[in-house]
Amino acid sequence: MIKLYVIRDSNQDVSVLNFEETPNISVDEQDDILVATDMKLQNSDILANPQVKFQHLTPDQREGMVCLLTEFPQLFGDVPLQCPLVEHDVELVSGARPIKQHPYRVSPWKSEALRKEVQFLMDHGLVEKSDSAWTSPFLLVDKPDGSFRMCIDYRQVNQLTCQECYPLPRIDDLIDQLGEDKYITKVDLLRGYYQVCLTKRAKQISAFVTPDGLYAYTVMPFGMVNAPATFQRLIHRVTEGLIGVQSYLDDLIVYSQTWEDHQLQLRALLYNLAEAQLTVNLTKSEFSHAKVVFLGHVVGQGDVVRYVDVGPVSAKVEAIASLHVPQDQKALLRYLGMTGYYRRFVPNFADVSAPLTDLVSTKKILCGPKSARTLL
Repeated sequence: MIKLYVIRDSNQDVSVLNFEETPNISVDEQDDILVATDMKLQNSDILANPQVKFQHLTPDQREGMVCLLTEFPQLFGDVPLQCPLVEHDVELVSGARPIKQHPYRVSPWKSEALRKEVQFLMDHGLVEKSDSAWTSPFLLVDKPDGSFRMCIDYRQVNQLTCQECYPLPRIDDLIDQLGEDKYITKVDLLRGYYQVCLTKRAKQISAFVTPDGLYAYTVMPFGMVNAPATFQRLIHRVTEGLIGVQSYLDDLIVYSQTWEDHQLQLRALLYNLAEAQLTVNLTKSEFSHAKVVFLGHVVGQGDVVRYVDVGPVSAKVEAIASLHVPQDQKALLRYLGMTGYYRRFVPNFADVSAPLTDLVSTKKILCGPKSARTLL
């Protein structure tokens, strides 16, 4: 089946370039510039002027934070390191046979972005050419900063994978611990999954196909069913025993009542990260704030902690509010999953959503399509 190209909304921001100020540039030239220009800040850019990250602090506090970062220069490279503490493996169910799929069709603009991403991964040893019997197609997912995250469609591979049961933390429990503290730091890891190596077997299974050839990852890619469990196990190992530190995958948070405690706790975390040979993303990290955005919520507000002091990110709420009415069970499940993420902000959420959850329940008998449509 031939897939139509998706035309991006011209109002969507994908770069900091302002073409309105250069009206003589044609549309084709604009696309060339957007493809060829990487406007994202790197760690080296921030380290060249670290004071920018600490404008909200007092002069003494800014100096202390700069000194703290300079203690661990190995944490802030522009390319992620590989952690030696854990490897990701893929255990297949009995009788599994290799999956063979063709690459998805993409626009020329995205195809160029794909080539750049694959070349970057090749140059830094994150992928390699492969002769594997496994082939999965790729996807380019839009990121908030306008760039792309390359993901591989491992859905068929995941159906043949024995799933792990290592638990992820409860988001509600993490958020509830952050409200009373005056200083909150959010530490983000640079391409977190790429800091975990693959076993030899997993490398073969990770192979993906593009219009230009067949490649395999040497590090853990996005999309594998057990990747979150492997990464959370690693982070729990790194942060074990640390006071005032919580984590959810590659988002780590440090929270303290006093500046002195915050410095000590943050130094302890950075030390453990350096020992594990992990790499921090300074661009997305936030240091010593009263409020930060963590797991889709705005958390923290000094000593005053009330239920309303923890709020959802407005952009995500607007995204939910603008969703179309679900037309089938799959769409309804997606809608309930998105709204359920913020259920703590909806009084009696279970009662309010009961007519919708009944529609997907196997234990309820509905009156017919007309009644279902009325409930939606």
